[in-house]
Amino acid sequence: MDKHCIKCGKSSHRDQAKYCTNCGMALKDINGSVKINIKSNFTEYQKLLRLQEEQAKQLDETCQKIINFELKINVQV
Repeated sequence: MDKHCIKCGKSSHRDQAKYCTNCGMALKDINGSVKINIKSNFTEYQKLLRLQEEQAKQLDETCQKIINFELKINVQV
């Protein structure tokens, strides 16, 4: 049975292998469906990261509008 690294994903075909030859992390017995699930989880993580970046940009824009509005008030007073 193939074993895959839980960190970098490199596979090993040796049954006795316990650690990844690439990064030294522990190897786990997993099947193809789990590997596909890991990829879909990573894709979901990327989507959430993009959404978070977009929300941070919107927050920055909102803060800048508030600062500009406060500056206008201070100038008029």
